[in-house]
Amino acid sequence: PMPRPPSGPGGAGVPAAAPTNKLMEDLLNEATRALGVSFREQDVDDGHLTLEAALATAAGPLGRGIPVPIALGPAVAQHRRLALILQLSTSSGKRAWQIYDPFSGELYWVSEGDLLARTELPCSIKTNRRVTRIALPLVKATTL
Repeated sequence: PMPRPPSGPGGAGVPAAAPTNKLMEDLLNEATRALGVSFREQDVDDGHLTLEAALATAAGPLGRGIPVPIALGPAVAQHRRLALILQLSTSSGKRAWQIYDPFSGELYWVSEGDLLARTELPCSIKTNRRVTRIALPLVKATTL
């Protein structure tokens, strides 16, 4: 008898699926499906999405009251703590971002300059000095 080729994902003629690195996307999408909001989770500063571009995209949903989940860590792709950006404030042309860390219970404001410097955040765990991952909200259009 002839040996059979492997079946299923990764079998003959079918490329293996790329591994996904989702920390929170599936849970967020399940929780917010009925609200017409979905999330797309991405690493920040990985060569595809810069922190500047991520914050520019996040400003829209934040202005509509939708919190933006993030991961904090010491360096690119080193996700140590999950947190939320709750709101954005602009005063005299300067922007500040309010971040909530549910694990430590800390709520703090970070100037945009400090956030983009990627060197230190005003939280108790100083090793988490930058945003390493973001789940950008997508709001489905509704007709009223």
